[in-house]
Amino acid sequence: MSGSSSSGGLSLSDSDASKSDGGVPVKVNPMTMIGVFLYEPSLPIAIFGSVVTGVALLLCTYKYLKRRAWFLYTVLGAAIFQFAGLLARAFYVRSQKRASTSLISFAEFSLLVSPLFLSVACFQTFRRLVWWITPNELRHVRCIWFPVQRSTIPVALIYIGSSIGQFVGVMRYKEAYDKPIDEPWQMWDALWHGAHCISVGLILPLITFFIIAALTIRFAWISRGWTNSSSPTCTYDARWRRVFWLSNVSMCLLMVQTVYRMIYYSDGWTKSQRDFAIAHRGHYLVSHEWTFWFLDVLPILGVLFMFCFDYMHPGCILPQRYANICLHEKELEEAKIAEVKIREDV
Repeated sequence: MSGSSSSGGLSLSDSDASKSDGGVPVKVNPMTMIGVFLYEPSLPIAIFGSVVTGVALLLCTYKYLKRRAWFLYTVLGAAIFQFAGLLARAFYVRSQKRASTSLISFAEFSLLVSPLFLSVACFQTFRRLVWWITPNELRHVRCIWFPVQRSTIPVALIYIGSSIGQFVGVMRYKEAYDKPIDEPWQMWDALWHGAHCISVGLILPLITFFIIAALTIRFAWISRGWTNSSSPTCTYDARWRRVFWLSNVSMCLLMVQTVYRMIYYSDGWTKSQRDFAIAHRGHYLVSHEWTFWFLDVLPILGVLFMFCFDYMHPGCILPQRYANICLHEKELEEAKIAEVKIREDV
């Protein structure tokens, strides 16, 4: 979310900042001087993006119900938020001058939280994969480097804190656009604070993405040496590696999207009032629309569509007891012990 259009949009000058009535400065709404975008947004592309995301939402819903991978409800949540965000953005682009800032604020927040839902799905997929593949005697921190039994709550708290920080930042944006101002730098100052609130909200999930991606790569490496007797699944059901690559590639795409957002909010704005004219032109990522579609929307769509393919869908590969919302850990351990005994007898 940014300022005016750098090409073809409204320009901001000191004379626009404060209208005068008989020599007396009058406060004006920033939206009469500056738009939300630093570029001229394309309505056809906005509509097309909403339609494609709607198709992804329908496919994800169909696969969710058909394959009964109930723990992937967060994929549906991500698709819903992504579709709602792009649809709200399209409505705003259609009537920028008449649309409420609440609409674009809702769109921005929806597009920010959508990757968090997808990252939860990727982590839960990897966690269930570890439960399925890892022998009982090796499922400890020294071997897999994370507490698989107690990892859900810390990750959930990180993402909740991230969502709160991003929500506060978006509300600062809305306040900056709605509140009447005397000088342009007052709005820019509020936008700067909002951008940094969102950046702080992106730091923790970005670190979490890197950690989970590193854990998945290491897990693939150490699992190569597991014998048939200790982990029968490695030999008799090699399809589990498809689920592994689904989780790992999805995490990498989410990292690309999050890094883009971090640069967008941390490097695209400046608090310096002296350099306001330079800041108003915006950073390259802020002032060009193609970066939004290719670095923000496209990675999310890629992850959503990957979860629609049966070839790597967890519901097609994981046993049903691993695809439920809750994992009954003691029952899983007993089932794995019985599975090993059956393989040894054969």
